[in-house]
Amino acid sequence: NRGLGNVNLNLGLVYSNMGDFTQAVKYNEIALKYYTELNNPLLIGTVFNNIGLIYIRQRTFNKAKEYLDTSLVYLKQAGATGSMGDPLLNLAIIEGERNNNEKSLQLYLQALEIFLANDNKVKAGSIYNNIGNIYTNLLDFANARKYLERSIAVKREVFDTLGLATSYVNIATNYRMAKKYKLMRPYLDTCYMFLVKTPSAEIEVYYYEEFFQYFMFTG
Repeated sequence: NRGLGNVNLNLGLVYSNMGDFTQAVKYNEIALKYYTELNNPLLIGTVFNNIGLIYIRQRTFNKAKEYLDTSLVYLKQAGATGSMGDPLLNLAIIEGERNNNEKSLQLYLQALEIFLANDNKVKAGSIYNNIGNIYTNLLDFANARKYLERSIAVKREVFDTLGLATSYVNIATNYRMAKKYKLMRPYLDTCYMFLVKTPSAEIEVYYYEEFFQYFMFTG
């Protein structure tokens, strides 16, 4: 049963990555059936997190939260504290989308503690970036840059070039919102350097929007 559960879990991940969310949920639910028969709370919690993430990608946040909260219940039951980082991270994303910055920050910090304990630098780097963005939104610009710089330091360790491009353009945004326009340019230039190495249409749009703002304010 566990083998069949794992096969269906992996199929769910494949379909999720392909953007076929209906099939992704279907195979995760089949995996859930097998894991429930095994009474394995760790694997059950993993499936609930996966389905929650699928609903986040569909922007069905209420349903996503239900699955993620259930994931935490099963992972806690399994004593798998080290596996609770992902559902906490996903819940933080939901609260951020709802503009509940304080709640999102709280959840990010809980997830960060777990990922640091697990030496998961990829996830930690992303969370530092997201926390920085929250502080920028809260107009706490200095604290925001502190977290964004930490994100850059961690992402350099793991050679996350797209992540680096993201954090550099986020610092440019931070300086724009702080009305320190001339300080934007070196961060925009560094962002572009990383985008050349790892193209991303989404980040390129963000970069050009900020570059336009830079020229608007500096002439």
